[in-house]
Amino acid sequence: PPENVSITVSRNPSRVGDTIDVVCQCTSSNPAAQITWTKNRRYLLGTDLGSEAALYGGRKSTNRVRFVVGPRDHNSVFSCSAKNEELQQAVTTAITLDVKFKPQFDTATIPSTIETKEGQKFRINLSASANPPIVGYQLFKDGAILSPLPEHFNMSGGVLTISTVQKSDKGTYTVKANNSEGTTEFSMAIVVKYPASITRVSPVQSVDEGSEVAFVCEADAFPVIPNMFNWFREGFDMSRFTATQEGKMSTLKIRHLKREDAGKFKCTVDNRIGDPSTRSAELIVKFSPVIDKSPEISRSAGRPGTDVTLWCNAAGAPHVDITWTRNNTQVRGNGKFEVNTTQTGAQYESRLKIKAVTSDDYGAYVCTATNSKGSDSHSITLAGTTKPYPPYNINVVNKTARSITIAWKKGFNGGLSQSFRIRYKPVEASGYVFRDVEPYGALSYKLTGLQMDVEYEITVLAFNDKGESAYPIPGITVRTMGRNRGLQTRTSTK
Repeated sequence: PPENVSITVSRNPSRVGDTIDVVCQCTSSNPAAQITWTKNRRYLLGTDLGSEAALYGGRKSTNRVRFVVGPRDHNSVFSCSAKNEELQQAVTTAITLDVKFKPQFDTATIPSTIETKEGQKFRINLSASANPPIVGYQLFKDGAILSPLPEHFNMSGGVLTISTVQKSDKGTYTVKANNSEGTTEFSMAIVVKYPASITRVSPVQSVDEGSEVAFVCEADAFPVIPNMFNWFREGFDMSRFTATQEGKMSTLKIRHLKREDAGKFKCTVDNRIGDPSTRSAELIVKFSPVIDKSPEISRSAGRPGTDVTLWCNAAGAPHVDITWTRNNTQVRGNGKFEVNTTQTGAQYESRLKIKAVTSDDYGAYVCTATNSKGSDSHSITLAGTTKPYPPYNINVVNKTARSITIAWKKGFNGGLSQSFRIRYKPVEASGYVFRDVEPYGALSYKLTGLQMDVEYEITVLAFNDKGESAYPIPGITVRTMGRNRGLQTRTSTK
């Protein structure tokens, strides 16, 4: 059998692209030995170069592997075995290749696009293999070198770490690695997902009743998803409004405007990354002022020497100016009078305080509300204290088989604190039952201890220290619950 075997390499170290011969030759063997190859323990087919006469009447065999060197051939182990098939004896030797090559990135394991989220920590291994070792790495963003690196970036040994990702970190990054053999680069895109943030909403819009208006809400977000905008207003029916989305912008359209539409509409945007963002857009619907002419504030009263306040409540837009006059002369704030007006949205409340009232102060005071759309006036009478005016708008709130709950609106109190008395009876009965409302001054009351499935006549009067009002006519007639009976109410003529 052959005593030994040797391997020679035509160029070692070699460089990528070189064509090299790896030759295996064994010593004398009889019969001639058969040579086989493995590369990194995998069978490799070589070229038989034949055999020639050798010592002891034997023959020495030669086999060759020829190939073009690539980066992956670095540190490859070529093993050659020479075997005498008759004697079943073999000798083996091996050699390790030294291949010089410029840096190589493993593009199979590094994605070309990477997604991360704003605020998170990000880390990726971008190291390359090379021989000789890499001298250094350079990082570029969108074609510009990052030198020095941003404070929240770190690049060590080819490992890129971003301590806290910012949305401005999105872009195309290129890593360049170099050694004495050359420079190689690899590019990837970093996509940063971040919560939606509203960047602009339409300013306050002031428009006429009956017209239309559009509000715009723009946001910065990634990703941008369908239906990420939502317009709403607490306690408001949005069904007749239309909202659309185009990319990062949403438009709310309102047609046939009513004065009740005035207020603040909220735009919320949520792309399911982080918390939603909300901002408000305000709508002012322009209309001529309207003064509240309810009976309870259309009169006021006070004893001589006391301070009395007259109230004037108005609604209107745009801005409403409220003035007070008496006998066609404007009442201004001075030692005798004090005027104070407050505004909440399109609602205005003006108070005229008359100090140390005398009989000369009794009479009519006119409140006038004016804006660019028109004006409205209302006369409010100041007099001495009197008995109260009757309540009005008596209605049923709830009922059972044994109870009825009613509510009402108060009339003018005569300048004094007032309370109420309920009068009721079954329609077929001749006598009334009276109950004073508790607590004092309450505007609703529950009648209990009633008969089931019986129709009752109910009315309410007001009283103060000056006396009682009349009972309002008509009152109401209500039937208590019985089997299969719902709420039945009608107006009494008594």
